[in-house]
Order: sequence, then structure tokens, then C-alpha cells
Amino acid sequence: MKRLEGEHDNLREALSWVLERGEDGTGLRLGAALWRFWYTRGYLSEGIRWLERVLAEDAPTVSRIRVKALEGMGWLVQLQGDHERARATYQEMLELSRELDDKGSIATALNSLGTVAAQHGDNERARALLQENLEVIDKLEAEGDPAATLKKFYVFNLLGYLAINEENDYARGTTLWEESLALAREAGDTYLVGNTLSNLGHLAFMQGEFERAKALSEEALAFAHELGGTRAGFAASALINLGIAALGLDEHERAAGSFREALLASQDMGVKPQVIESLEGMASLAGVLGKDARAAHLWGAAEMAREVTGIALSSGERSLHEPYLTSARSKLGEAAWEEGRAEGRAMSLEKAAEYALSEEVEQPEATIAQEHLASAEPRGNLTPRELEIVLHVARGLSNRQISTELSISERTAGNHVAKILKKLGLNSRAQIASWVIET
Repeated sequence: MKRLEGEHDNLREALSWVLERGEDGTGLRLGAALWRFWYTRGYLSEGIRWLERVLAEDAPTVSRIRVKALEGMGWLVQLQGDHERARATYQEMLELSRELDDKGSIATALNSLGTVAAQHGDNERARALLQENLEVIDKLEAEGDPAATLKKFYVFNLLGYLAINEENDYARGTTLWEESLALAREAGDTYLVGNTLSNLGHLAFMQGEFERAKALSEEALAFAHELGGTRAGFAASALINLGIAALGLDEHERAAGSFREALLASQDMGVKPQVIESLEGMASLAGVLGKDARAAHLWGAAEMAREVTGIALSSGERSLHEPYLTSARSKLGEAAWEEGRAEGRAMSLEKAAEYALSEEVEQPEATIAQEHLASAEPRGNLTPRELEIVLHVARGLSNRQISTELSISERTAGNHVAKILKKLGLNSRAQIASWVIET
């Protein structure tokens, strides 16, 4: 990858040269050879432009080179979230592969079509394509084809996706993706190892295992660094997963940095699904930080983007964000929340990303009060989170109400209050309220 990166300008010149001169088939061969580089290093839009040109220059013929170029086009447009175009591309790939009796490419096309179907919620078609794919892989194994190992990787990956999104069975999904990870390691495919680690990180936080999600996401990012940093195809997803995990662990600065980096990387590569997921993560973070109107704007923008692109939000993912959004909605009030959400829905995805990356001008009242307390003496060495709890206690909220407001467990809220009392040398919640007034 590093050598190709160093020669990238020369490769661009070579492609331009052969296309200008109409060199028969050479452009197609270059495109078919380079798509994995473009995909892995995040040159998605550029790769699509080159493949469009070389596929158009080549009169549609039944050739293995065209099949490989179509595979590349499908992968690139699918990662950008253009599932309809991906479906049409994989369908052409499947038809050509069948004419060639190329079992390896037939298996790839079937599994890719199955994945697109699953992403659109057509699980019945996804399973039918998966079954047909398994029959082809059985034939490859019988022939002793070493490519069967990676074909199995994609099967387990799709089975895991279906277990999670069709059956809501995260435990089975985890098991299947761990089997995928073992196959990727066996094949020595660094990209697939990193991508699967990122997927497992996503599953971990969906099950509330934030420490595990954080560890898996950081490991995935280490592989991304090896493959091209934040431009690696799975890096943005790993950053989003890390942001969600940090949010669950009350590491708000880490969450903010991860979401911001993910959004920038996704914008750079034109990966719409991850742009939307970044906005959703930032909306939840805004809710935690008391920036309730901002949460409404960001959530509304993400909501509209999903409707426009047809990229669905699973019920599990929605339930993960819901506590943060509910808290923001209750503090802002239903009318103001709906107004802010409507304003967000009116934004284009580009404008929404620009808004998300801008600095918030207005500072919430709770944050101002928190800063006042943070600068006051004595304050008993309270942490930022404890200062936040102090404000809620002073407002007369119970542990259960605090847990709802801050999206933490009731037990965690109680532990925080106990620590605050000990640090301040106080005996009751009423004394905490008095301490706030005196401070």
C-alpha cells in the first residue's frame, strides 16, 4: 500500500495516458488492479471516477478483467452508501461470472448482493442469495480452491449481520463475526481483520460492553493506521464506535474528538452512512452536555439524511441513542424540540456536517453554573461529573431522576452522591444544596 501511495501520481498519469490514446483494454486492467488500493486507502470518489471511465471505454464483453472491475465499482459505491447502484453493478458482475463459469466471482457477487439486500431490510432475499452462495463455496472447496477461506469469511459476516438485524441476537452475531475474524487472520488479510474488529466493537457497545467496545475499536484503529490512517475504509466506523463507547464511559472529550475525526474522514471520502452516524453520535453527546437545541438540530438532520438515502437505523441503534435524546427533549420542551428537529431536517447533509463541526456559540445555563462551581473554593476536588451531579441534587432531583437526566444507572448516581458527601464532609442532600448556594 505504501509503495502504491508513493506511485499514485504516476498511476494517475498512466491511466490518463491510456484512456486518451484508447489503448485497448489497458485502462480496464489498471482499474481492475487498483480498486483495492483505492478502497483501502479511502480514494472512493476518485476510484469510482476512474472505474466509470475504464468500464465505459471497454465495450461490454465477457471477460474476467471486466468482472474484477465491476467488483471494485460495487465495493466503492456500496461503501459510499449508494446501494441501488451497488446492486445493479453486482448483478452485472454475477451475470458475466456465470457466463464464464467463474465460481469464485459468482460467490463474491452472490454474497455482495445478499449484503445489499440485508442492508435494505430484504432479509428473505438475502438468505436465498446466501444459500446459493454456500452451494457455490462447497464446489470451490471440493475443487481445493484456496479462495474458499475468504469466501467463507463473507458468509459468516453476512450471517452475523442477519442475526443482529433480523433476529436481534447480538450473542450469535458476535460468535459469527468472531469466526469471520479468525478466517480473516488465517487469510492474512489486514483490511478484513481491522474491519471485523471494528464491527465487533459496534456489537460490544450495542450490548452495553463499553470497555470492550473501546478496546476493540482502538485495536481496529491500529490496523487502520497501518493501512492509511483515517482514510482506511473502516477507520470512520471504528472512530464512531470509539465515540459511542467513550460516551457510555462518560469520557466526553474523547467522544467529541472521535466523532469529529470520524465526520471529517467520512466527508473526505464521501461515505454518507458514516457521516450520518457521526451526526447521530454528536447529537447524543450534545444531549449529555446540555446542548439540547443542538441535539435536536443534529438528530433532525441525521433523520432526514437516512430518509433521503434509504439507509435505515436499526431499532437497537435507536434505543442506544434514545436516553440521551429523551433527556434533551424533556429539558428543551416538546415544542422547542420539534422546532429544532424540523430545522435540522431542513439542512442538507453537507450543511448539517458544517454545523456539527462548528463551535457552539451559546453556552447552556447548566454549563455556566458548572463552570462557576468549578472555579469556586472550596470545592472538595470534585470531578466535572460530580459537579454536574451536585447541580442536579441542588435542584432537588432524586437518584432515579438524575440517572434519567444523565443517562447513567440509578446505582451509579447514588455512588456519585455518596462520594460527593464524603469529599465535602456533608451529611445530607439538603446540605449539598446549601453548599451550592453558599458557593
